[in-house]
Amino acid sequence: MPSITIQKLAELAGVSQATISRSLNAPHLVSPATLAKVQQVMRENSYVYKATGYTLPKRRAPVIGVIIPSPSVSAFASTLIGIQEVAFHKGYPLIVASTLYDTATEYFQLKQFLEHRVAGIIIAGYDIQNEALILEIMKNGIPVLVMWDKVTHIPINYVAIDNFKGAYTATEYLLRLGHTRIGALICVFSCNSRTRDRLEGYQAALADYGVPYDPGLVISKKPLLTSGKEAAGRLLAMDNPPTAITCGSDHLAIGAISVLREAGLSIPDDISVCGFDDVDMASYCCPPLTTIKVPCSEIGRLSMELMLEIIEQNDNQLRRCTLDTNLVIRKSCIENRKKEA
Repeated sequence: MPSITIQKLAELAGVSQATISRSLNAPHLVSPATLAKVQQVMRENSYVYKATGYTLPKRRAPVIGVIIPSPSVSAFASTLIGIQEVAFHKGYPLIVASTLYDTATEYFQLKQFLEHRVAGIIIAGYDIQNEALILEIMKNGIPVLVMWDKVTHIPINYVAIDNFKGAYTATEYLLRLGHTRIGALICVFSCNSRTRDRLEGYQAALADYGVPYDPGLVISKKPLLTSGKEAAGRLLAMDNPPTAITCGSDHLAIGAISVLREAGLSIPDDISVCGFDDVDMASYCCPPLTTIKVPCSEIGRLSMELMLEIIEQNDNQLRRCTLDTNLVIRKSCIENRKKEA
């Protein structure tokens, strides 16, 4: 199939060729709506490295591209610090980008890394909507490693945690405390396997303990303090609110605790709250948060070490590693003292 031209892209997007050029080379000069439309047309037409108008350089730049959802989320910030520690020690520069949980933004960043021929790409999370581009990148000889998520249906490197097991453990802990009406604040449910696996872990624990799954108790939000506050407020406003809440991140959990306390509730006497990640602030909030501990920094360090091993040894052997998580019991959960409807 012949390569699609900039002229054709402009025609399909209903914009000028100059706008296409700015979208590729200076996206900050393009309005968000127009940029989104251009990127959508690019994705639909598999417009990747051909956008540069010249042949990809044969040599890779000694730079590692890193993509994370958001540096404001402590878990990903810790992972990035782990990456930086190894990169600094080994003398490799980094280009770091954040997606803000947007598939189109990740696509654009991946395409830019391909066009600039970076030595390798490390991604926090795996969005299946961008799989065709990721496969194209690997086909062009640039190694890709996924962090946090297991990706087993294609031959790709990863350093992951067992997200299903972590969510199952948190939910089971609350069930053993006698809670059967358990709210779940999960992270953004797009196409990443991390959120899906955690939801399935929550559902499996309920099923194993004979508790019916109620989708009304599940709310999907970005892992921010404000999101946790808003989502927990919605659960609290239900006619039959939960006696416990399990959260897909500590930020969601701490935000939830904030609104529950504002409503005059005592944690954990009136409602139990469990987090996920064990970020630094988890042990300092009031009450100290029971959570699933994730080795965030170690994920970053090991990911960078494996990526450099792939680059320096120049082989195609898959590197795959799953790190353990564990439940850290603090003061935010106790036995259920209420009769549940």
